[in-house]
Amino acid sequence: MQFLHNIFCIILCFLFSLDHFKAENLNITTVTPKTHLNESKELMIDDEEITRRVVNGVKANLGQVPFIVSFKGGSWSRGEFRGSNYCGGTLVAPAKILSAAHCFCRTKKTCGIARNTPKSLKNKFAVMGQLTNKATYSSKKKNEGQWRTLKNLTYHSSYNFPQNDIAILFTTEPFELNQQVNTINFARSHKDYTGHCTVAGFGRTETNKASSHLLMATVQIIRTHECRRRVGRGHRNLHTYKIICSTKSIADTGKGDSGGPLFCSSTGEKGETSFGILVGIVSGTVPRRTGVSFYTRTSSFAGMLLLLFLWHPRGAEGLH
Repeated sequence: MQFLHNIFCIILCFLFSLDHFKAENLNITTVTPKTHLNESKELMIDDEEITRRVVNGVKANLGQVPFIVSFKGGSWSRGEFRGSNYCGGTLVAPAKILSAAHCFCRTKKTCGIARNTPKSLKNKFAVMGQLTNKATYSSKKKNEGQWRTLKNLTYHSSYNFPQNDIAILFTTEPFELNQQVNTINFARSHKDYTGHCTVAGFGRTETNKASSHLLMATVQIIRTHECRRRVGRGHRNLHTYKIICSTKSIADTGKGDSGGPLFCSSTGEKGETSFGILVGIVSGTVPRRTGVSFYTRTSSFAGMLLLLFLWHPRGAEGLH
């Protein structure tokens, strides 16, 4: 096993040079109601506020976005868990979820150097096949949708929001696939997308309140050079070749939508289905001047994801 591990590390170094990955195995307990979510602080990029919302969205029907995951955090009382959505994700294999690193990492900067530590996964569930922001779970009764605890997570060790804002989460048990819960393939080739794509989530709406129901919205994707022009030199940490940008003229994403899917159709990408293909992960929005929201580009990390899936084969079935 040690020999295989060394070979794996050599391959990673060869393919990604100095880019490594940090994996944290976290014990899961579901009986200690001490975790409290604190999502009140907005992220900052070059001292500018980042916000995230699904604006001008419409209510989604069950099975319309079968690959979306709602991460719910809360507490237990009398054998019942009460929680609400705090971030989104996308099921890419029965036990593997793609999301945003900033949903699961705390970042401290010392002398300009970012140091990340994983947030606790206690009292947090990955939920699918369910449409409401707030929900309850009990092991003693039938629950709405499928609920899974989280076993561990992996994120890019060079993550420094908004750079490399991607995480993979592993559930303790795989989801059972059906018409309401399913996987979606992710884009693996770099394309300069333009036109309309779709986002989904429970985040803040145009009323600045979290949606009580899953929403989906069409966003206008702009080309990389236009994104670079709008973002400008003022945002040095936003590397536009690793992101996809959309305008905020039609719809937008918001706080609570982070980590959720950006999916497109008619891309010509191998593996695209009738639902489309996952091209990005909701990351953030620069609200002032630019009028741009941005998403972590899955194709920029395709090699990393495929290697991790090979190294963690459990749950990889169903990945095409």
